[in-house]
Amino acid sequence: SSSRSISKPASEPEEFPVRIKNVNPRGGALYVPLLNRTVEHGEIVDVTEGEAELLLVQEDNWRATDKAAREVADTIEPDATAAEKGE
Repeated sequence: SSSRSISKPASEPEEFPVRIKNVNPRGGALYVPLLNRTVEHGEIVDVTEGEAELLLVQEDNWRATDKAAREVADTIEPDATAAEKGE
């Protein structure tokens, strides 16, 4: 009989959670379509790496709050954030 493994190795999780915080300078809650929910000002939320990458580009609204999120933030190119701000 043959044995087959169809699961990923433990070192490659499908969804690696990272934590980011709503730091909206206006102090209000943000409705985030990507997450399909409202995030209160100051609230820390768990997101996937892909979601963090998309949200952390908005530097005025989001901050990385853990090592995993900071690693994602470090991969965002400065040109990407400038384009978001219209520079």
